[in-house]
Amino acid sequence: MIKDILKRSTAGLLSALTLLTTVPLSGAVDGGIMPLAEEDNEASSIVINVGEVYNIADKGVQKAWFQQNGAPRNVWPMFTEASDGTEIRAYCADHSKGNPGTSGMPYTVTSRVSDMHVYGVAVRSDARMTLNQFISFAGSPITAENFTADMYFSASQAAIWCALGDAQIAANSSYGVSYGSSTSLGYRAAGKTLSASSTSEALTLFAAIKMLEYGNEFYNTWGPNGKGHEPWVGATINYTPGNAEYTPAAQKTGTIDVGGSIVSGGTFAEKEIDGQQYMVLPMAAASATFVRGDGEYGQIFLRADNVPSGAFLMDSEGNKSYDDGGSQRLTLTHVDKNNDLYKNGNDMAYGETFLFCIPKATAEQMDAAQEHIKTQFFASMNVDRYNVYAASTTSSGVQPVIMVEPAVRKMSVDVGFNTDTPKEYIDLKLLKTDENGAPLAGCTFQISYQQDGTPKTDEQTTDGNGEIRFRGLPLNTDVTIKETAAPEGYTLLPDKVVNTGSTGGKTIEVTMANSDDHVFKVHKVSSADNRNLMGAKFEVKGIDNDFV
Repeated sequence: MIKDILKRSTAGLLSALTLLTTVPLSGAVDGGIMPLAEEDNEASSIVINVGEVYNIADKGVQKAWFQQNGAPRNVWPMFTEASDGTEIRAYCADHSKGNPGTSGMPYTVTSRVSDMHVYGVAVRSDARMTLNQFISFAGSPITAENFTADMYFSASQAAIWCALGDAQIAANSSYGVSYGSSTSLGYRAAGKTLSASSTSEALTLFAAIKMLEYGNEFYNTWGPNGKGHEPWVGATINYTPGNAEYTPAAQKTGTIDVGGSIVSGGTFAEKEIDGQQYMVLPMAAASATFVRGDGEYGQIFLRADNVPSGAFLMDSEGNKSYDDGGSQRLTLTHVDKNNDLYKNGNDMAYGETFLFCIPKATAEQMDAAQEHIKTQFFASMNVDRYNVYAASTTSSGVQPVIMVEPAVRKMSVDVGFNTDTPKEYIDLKLLKTDENGAPLAGCTFQISYQQDGTPKTDEQTTDGNGEIRFRGLPLNTDVTIKETAAPEGYTLLPDKVVNTGSTGGKTIEVTMANSDDHVFKVHKVSSADNRNLMGAKFEVKGIDNDFV
């Protein structure tokens, strides 16, 4: 089902939609970014590009743990290597053709697969998910005792075929294993029929059905009737003012406004910890996609700089941060998948809550001395990306393949306190998003206004979280926001005027969103049997310009 070749064109320009809006980490401590620990499953950050050539080989014949049209069949696990040596799994995309052999053949990457059914299957079948993790995901009747690595590969290959419309799985109620057919899940009834003749084969196809179910979840959330984009859109730190516990109903993001006083400003709440009174601010760090590391859903690393005397961070299990050269560090190891708790506009979030705790006595002293909080929080994590590509040889008799990008990217986000904006001024926070609500980096905005009769301007570019902050704007002033530059494929938004209002010391938040225009899709199918066809190349020409 290699289809939905999604492109954007503006004034005749056709450019690929760029959706990853995270801040990559360089690993340099002096750059203000916390290094990731070795145990964070650091892996390849290789990006696959259309037109690249990979030598793809098979590992020899392997028994398939299922029947095809009522007879046993074989599979050939295929692989290649990224430039850093990372192994990339390749899945057969047309089982009617031959394999490339153990010495391999050159394959050219022909296209990126945009169908979210395939994405979902890739997430559950890719080599980055360990066998035990998959067994935990699939659940009973699959166990570590009855499900092997070879069965896992066979299930992955079967699910990829079904997601591509190249095969179908028959329903089963024998051998103590029960599951519906792949066609009942909405996948096309096409190609060969895969079935089970033993308990092991039934368990394998049960696993494939679980992958296809997750493919449906992906499609429903991010397909053309959902978000319309991949889920890789960044990280966030949220906070809940005025509460001792984190609550999603009151959560905020962006720079933290203290309200003039730590003790009575309404941002911090009082809480007893180990017999002592603290002023606490509930916070949460989260990613919009899969976090890697120890624990069921990975790890998130926190660092807090410039903390008040005696202050610390504390995770959801009561574990406290430790001092590292004046910074407080804490690893969140109980990361949970909770879309409501860590809302990010993307319908998928993995995160954990924590508390920022300041001794009440220290807070009272700071308030009396009008001392501002200068703490800055950093969160970093490794996250998976599962972009999927098609590749083919020049030989018509050798099977094309599906390749899954091995990228594991470092993401980071930071947030600090806004305690220095004088009461006669306000800050303007601008958030730029695409039409689906995903943050959009690389957009330049200029603001202009009059201050005491003098024209003023300022220009900034959105960061990896799609944000800009203009500071110290006068009250009761009309500010014109003008977009002056946007990433390729996006039109400039019309100007917007906002008034700063009469209440100072606050932050006004404005969201600027692109509209969903200049989109078309191409779906290539066989005229003989309506089967989806990969590898077709199309040329697009501009009507009133020279774009090709």
